[in-house]
Amino acid sequence: MELLAPAGDLNKLKWAAAYGADAVYFGTEFGSLRNFAGNFSLDDAETGLSHLHSLGKKGYVTLNIYPWSDEYSQMISSAQALDEIGVDAIIVADFAVLTEL
Repeated sequence: MELLAPAGDLNKLKWAAAYGADAVYFGTEFGSLRNFAGNFSLDDAETGLSHLHSLGKKGYVTLNIYPWSDEYSQMISSAQALDEIGVDAIIVADFAVLTEL
């Protein structure tokens, strides 16, 4: 079992981890349907993931838009960048995205 909490910014991510979340999920500037929750820049995502990992916790990123044909290359680039900074999982809504990643 895992307690998963959302975060709209770095401060909320830190509070979620401090109050017992095993993992935290958040959106980034591209590809997230979390429009009103706040979205992380890639730098903030890296900082947040480092913080979570230092506590033995996980960080998941929502890349859950239903992309238009011309957005697939940006989707792939975003997923690669997230992988490089150590994201533990990517949350998708469109299963076709998995075939592209």
